[in-house]
Formats: sequence, C-alpha cells, structure tokens
Amino acid sequence: MSHSTLHDIANRVGVTPVTVSRVLSGTYKAKRAGALKRAEQIRQVAVELGYRVNVHARAMRHGRLGNIALVMSKDPARSLLHECELTALHDALLDEQMNLVIARLDDKTLESESDLPRVLTEYAVDGMLINYKKNIPPMLEQLIERHRIPAVWIARKRKHDATYYAYRNSIKKAVTDQIKAGHRRIAMVFKLNPNHVSTDHYSETDPRAGYEKAMLDAGLKPQCLQVRWNVDELSQLTALLTRKNRPTLLLTRDQHTLLPVLTAAYHVGVKVPDDLQIMLIGHGTRLIPATDLKHLRYDYDQLAEAAVKLLVEKIKAPQQLLKSRPIPLCW
Repeated sequence: MSHSTLHDIANRVGVTPVTVSRVLSGTYKAKRAGALKRAEQIRQVAVELGYRVNVHARAMRHGRLGNIALVMSKDPARSLLHECELTALHDALLDEQMNLVIARLDDKTLESESDLPRVLTEYAVDGMLINYKKNIPPMLEQLIERHRIPAVWIARKRKHDATYYAYRNSIKKAVTDQIKAGHRRIAMVFKLNPNHVSTDHYSETDPRAGYEKAMLDAGLKPQCLQVRWNVDELSQLTALLTRKNRPTLLLTRDQHTLLPVLTAAYHVGVKVPDDLQIMLIGHGTRLIPATDLKHLRYDYDQLAEAAVKLLVEKIKAPQQLLKSRPIPLCW
C-alpha cells in the first residue's frame, strides 16, 4: 500500500490514530511493558504498510517546515566549509528532526530588500545558518534584522546570533600551559599567499592576539613570522630555526605550513619533535604522526550543536537578539 494513513495503521493495530501519531512522532512516552510492546507493533505495521509522514500536513499543523538553509556564497573562498563541518551540521539538525538545504546565493540576492526574505519561502525553510567568513555583503546583516529573518552566523565573531571558535582565549590558555611545561621560546608562523589581501574575519587577528598575550603575561618576547609562500619561504624558516634563540615550540594555523617547516628543520639538523615541537591549530593533517604533533583542534560537533540550538530558539522568537556562543578549541 503506497499511500497508507494513520487510520490504516490504527485499524490494523486496534488503537486510535492519535496514539499512532504520537508513537511515530516520538512523543509517546510509554513505560509499561504492554504499552512498549504496542508502540513497537505500531512501528512495524507502519513499515509494512509503507507509511510516510505527510510533511505538508505536518507543516500546516505545527507552522514549521522542518528545513534549514545553509546560506553560502557562490565564491568558495568566502564560504569555505570542510566535509567534517558539513557532516556535523547535518547530524545536529537531524537530532532536532530537521533537514539541511544548501543555498548558494550571489551578492545581489543577499543585498536585495525583496529577494532575501523570499529565500525562506522559495527554499521552503524555517531559518538560515549563514556560512560567510570573508567579504560579507554590507547590507546582509541589516536586511536580516530589518525583516526579522531567523538566522544564525557560523564561525563569525558577533555579540548576538552567532557561534564561533574562541581562538583568543583557547590559544592563550594553550600557550600558557606550554610555558608552564617549560617552553620559553615559542614562535608563531603565519602563511601568506603572494597575493594575500587581509579580510575582516577574526581568525586573522584573534589567534595572534591570544599567543602574544600569553607570552607577554609570562614576561617573554613573542616571535611572529609571516611567511609568503613561493617567496623564499624555505630561507625564512631556515633563518628562524638557526637563530641563537631558536624556538622549541612552533605554532601555526595552517596545515600546509607543516611541510615547509619540516623541510627547513631537516636542512638545519633540527629534529621534530625532540628539538622542535609543533602545535597545529584548527584542522588536522596526515603529514606527520599525531604522536609528533600537538593539535589544538576545532570541535565541529559542539559548534554545530550550538548553532542549531541557537537557531531553534531564533525561529521561535525572530525579533529577539540571542547571545552568541563561543566554542573553545580542544585537544
């Protein structure tokens, strides 16, 4: 039977359609053995009859569609999203019985007084998770607030309606712990492309601020090296590792920094991790064994869960500003 209903299941089991609805929606809180057995029977009959939830009827009853749009730029560099981050968002929404819809939009739509609000209806979604990390269209935030669109920003540092990684405090604590463990010469290396242009994203400033604060609080001099790839990067790193006060611990946010660092260390006879330890901040790598690397990593699941829960609250009260939730990095 391809179009079975709640009544069909109820008639087969001998219960009311209301009971069937509660069981299949997960709101049936049975405790007694007989009730538990009946609930399992209802589920089995639903499978046998090929029952499918009528999403349109559910939307009319609850005033919710159960879909969330992940808003991204058509320029990949502005909405970079790793597979593990996408998976975490999908699973967090699934826990809330919601579906993920990808919406790749151009700036014209995101800055249009009429087009942006229509995204909710055209994509049939209840709210938006906004994954814009660089060069955000200037009007986007204003339109969201003006039209009271339920939206939460991912990995963007804002006072309200956002979840983001707490780089500054996390790195400050990590560096402070390493100083207490005996490291006195700690350097931080930043990778810059030859045509690098600074953005307004906090990930370009907060990691360095956290590192420098920890060093200065301990009475130590920060060592920051900005390396422009393909522009004598090996000579820059070699010079760093042959200083009289060469670092014993090196921090970097970019996994692509690791290979040039390892190459430079090999050339000057510095052994990793015996002579030089490396702390990678953020995404992981397979370049060197985990045992040879300190990894202060992103907690994808915690960020996704916080973003989804914040958005669920926002959907209930779009006009309310909700305090943003910083997510600490973890080992």
